Amino acid sequence: MKRKLLAMLVCVALVGTLFPFAAMAEETQVRYVAIGDSISSGYGLEAPETEAFPSLIAQDNGYTLTNLAQAGETSGSLLAKLENAEMAEALSTADVITLTIGGNDMLAALFDYLAETTGGQMTAQEILMLFMGQGENADLTTLAPFLQAMTAFPQSEQATQALTCFGENFASLLAKIKGLNPDATLVVATQYNPYSHLDGTALGGAVTGIISAFDAGVTALNLQIQTLAAAAGYDVADVCSTFRAENTAANPLCNATLSPDVNMDIHPNAAGHAVIAAVMASALAGEPPAETALPFTDVADGDWFYDAVAYVYGHGIMTGTSDTAFSPNLTTTRGMIVSMLHRLDGGQLAERASFSDVDPDAWYADSVSWAVENGIMVGYGDTFGPNDALTREQMAAVLMNFAAYKGMDVSTRADLSPFTDAVAVSSWASEAMQWAVGSGVISGMTEDTLVPQGESTRAQTAAMLVRTQLF
Repeated sequence: MKRKLLAMLVCVALVGTLFPFAAMAEETQVRYVAIGDSISSGYGLEAPETEAFPSLIAQDNGYTLTNLAQAGETSGSLLAKLENAEMAEALSTADVITLTIGGNDMLAALFDYLAETTGGQMTAQEILMLFMGQGENADLTTLAPFLQAMTAFPQSEQATQALTCFGENFASLLAKIKGLNPDATLVVATQYNPYSHLDGTALGGAVTGIISAFDAGVTALNLQIQTLAAAAGYDVADVCSTFRAENTAANPLCNATLSPDVNMDIHPNAAGHAVIAAVMASALAGEPPAETALPFTDVADGDWFYDAVAYVYGHGIMTGTSDTAFSPNLTTTRGMIVSMLHRLDGGQLAERASFSDVDPDAWYADSVSWAVENGIMVGYGDTFGPNDALTREQMAAVLMNFAAYKGMDVSTRADLSPFTDAVAVSSWASEAMQWAVGSGVISGMTEDTLVPQGESTRAQTAAMLVRTQLF
């Protein structure tokens, strides 16, 4: 009996000794809360509890995960949920928070837009089901009219309104989260193009329009995410750039397929979630974004323009002239620059400008209208000259106009007299060149020459766009 009592006392003593350490371990456990849409919830995965990116992050880092994400979540519905006591409590006690949001805001607008093109013959939900491969006639022939109509969506009123609404909700979301928990580490993911891997498939030519439309829409959405997150002091995980580089026909990261059955599902597969987890984990650790290899054979690591090209390509502002060429020495045209800046502005709608040399169906037509309406560029009477080469002083003027349009301070002026060819600057471009040099947007071609009349190459354009610090 004495031996049993002694053994019990020893056990009690051991438990009493060990308990504080167990409690301490529990207190130091990192509490991780994932919020947002179906990307975070793991929708479509066979085992979201182990394959979804929040689960992968938690497993790899030993975090205690609370996943409050829900398929179909929009910025508006999530903002409303922050008033819920359970959600507010989870966020207020979290050490780490990840957020994926925005995709459903744009998709809702897209399917409403497509439903409108049918004249009431189909609802947005019916078209959604068709795209998800759940309709009776879910094939490319049936989808063709929608794929065609989709190319104009980024410039539609629905897209503009959705972006505006998202921006307002997203800013409120971040402010609300900061109010609940100012000390938590929060990382927001950019949205990705779920169809880019289809471009390399046998039937990829049939969906070129939707790939391009999603690129434009995602670029506009991500500019909102990046700008507002930075303003709130939060980091952004650039999932978009990584997907752009790694989501290929040979290694698809998303569920969308064209063969044997058509399914335009936007969700990432298990491989895609693994990629998202890696990008998000790096951002949570405060690591700089991993460099992704450029697909261009004419842009080499070590070229003075490499970083600028990688930046504008990664943000979807400039693309290649082909799948493998960027053409850094090719001259930038007036049509090219208005298209780039139009993307930066989210593809805003504008009243159609009438120029004899701008076909209404041309790829730059909407951008020309936008640029003229907002004072970014003007035409030459009844012509615009979309294929005319852009000089360096013209580029300075265009970028200064765009910076002013975006509300930036453009009062900086530099003395151009140290440059031997300063007298070659046109009088109308003088202030723009002074601003561009003073702001570091344009540097000399040599130590003492500006070459204002020289043509602006695509490499120079990439560098100037980055230096404007507009995105």
